[in-house]
Amino acid sequence: MRFLSLFPASIFAYESCETFCKKELEQCFLSCDPSDFSCPQECLRDDTSCRPECAEAKFAIFYRDEAWTTNFRMDAQEDLTSEFDFDNHDVDYSCTVEHKGSYYLIGGFDDRTRVSIFENCGLRKVTDLEQNHQMHRCRSFQDEIWICGDKDRANECTSLNTETLVETTRPSSEIGHLLGGLVDYQG
Repeated sequence: MRFLSLFPASIFAYESCETFCKKELEQCFLSCDPSDFSCPQECLRDDTSCRPECAEAKFAIFYRDEAWTTNFRMDAQEDLTSEFDFDNHDVDYSCTVEHKGSYYLIGGFDDRTRVSIFENCGLRKVTDLEQNHQMHRCRSFQDEIWICGDKDRANECTSLNTETLVETTRPSSEIGHLLGGLVDYQG
């Protein structure tokens, strides 16, 4: 079984959302009953929120050596495989995380120690970690990236300081995180 990596991709979305929202506004105006004077105002109100909502609905999806963007609001998909530079980072069994405005891809099936950052429609290697990470979860927490639930160490967590690139071992939990989620409980 292989896993998909997914991260918000509003950085790819603006131009296609602009076209989509213009068509939505035009369709809304055309569907207005001529006797309903509030309908055009409602269309304009909906148009104001369309672009940011559309951009937020776009995600990048990675599987093996393939990449797509998918916009759930527009019900549209675009193949990025020929444009996206994986920089030889195998994305299977990796995790993706947003941290301090950047997106990171950590670990994976063949690249268990690798950390890459998303930039310029591709990945760029940042560092290699001391621990292997495969089938794990990542979360931005307390100014670091927390990495928990590796397939070989389900109860263990480490954290990565992205400024110093130091990986720190964190206390083990009683319950494993393998294939589970990480949430920020009570801030």
